[in-house]
Amino acid sequence: MMENRLGLNMLTLDMQRMSEAMSRPGIDPRTWTTLAIVTAVHVSSSGIHVDIKTIAGIEETASVPTLYGGRGFGLYCPVAVDDWVLVVIPEGDWGAGARVIAQVWDAGSPPPQEAIDHPRDVALIVEPGQSLRIIVGGGGDVVIEARDGGQVKLGDESASRGVARDGDDVSLTFASATALQAALDGRYAIGNPAANLQAGTIVGSISSSSDDVKSS
Repeated sequence: MMENRLGLNMLTLDMQRMSEAMSRPGIDPRTWTTLAIVTAVHVSSSGIHVDIKTIAGIEETASVPTLYGGRGFGLYCPVAVDDWVLVVIPEGDWGAGARVIAQVWDAGSPPPQEAIDHPRDVALIVEPGQSLRIIVGGGGDVVIEARDGGQVKLGDESASRGVARDGDDVSLTFASATALQAALDGRYAIGNPAANLQAGTIVGSISSSSDDVKSS
C-alpha cells in the first residue's frame, strides 16, 4: 500500500494481476517474450536454469536450451549473473516454463573488441581465464577445415599436420633430418640438426617465424 497526497490508500501496481483482471474475450494480456536480467545460475544434471527478473518486475526461473544437444552431449554456452537475456514464454503461460533464447549485448556488457574491429568476421572469443573445450566421443575426430582443402586434425594419427604449442615436447621418429624437414613441408627450419635423428633423442628445436617447437 502507499498513500497519495489526499491521504487515500492506493494499491501498488502488480502488472501480472492487472493483466489477469483485464483478461476477457478480445483482450490477450499474456506476455510471449520479454527482456530480463539474470540473478542466479544453476547448472546440474537436471539441466541449466537461471533465476531472472523481467523488465516488468516478474521474478521467475527459466531454463536455458541449446541449439544442439541430446543425452549427455551438446553445445553449452555459459550464462552469467547480471547478463541481459531474451526470454520466451510458451503459449504466454509462465506455468509452462520460461526459456532463455539469447543473451543481449549493451553498453554495460559490450561485445568483444574483436567483433568491433572485424564486424564482418565470424568469431568465438572465450571469456578471459576460461577454457574452450571441444570433446568428441565414440572415436570421432576434431577437424578444422577450409574449403580449399587445407585442414588441421587433432587427436588422430592420420592428421595431415602435427599440432604443437610453444614449449611442447614432441617425439620424432624420422631417420634423418632431411626426412624430417620434408615431412614438415618446409614450414620449419631445424636448428643445429644432428646427422641422424633417433626416436627419443633430444636434437634441439624446430623454429619458424611464429613458433618454437621443442623436439625430443
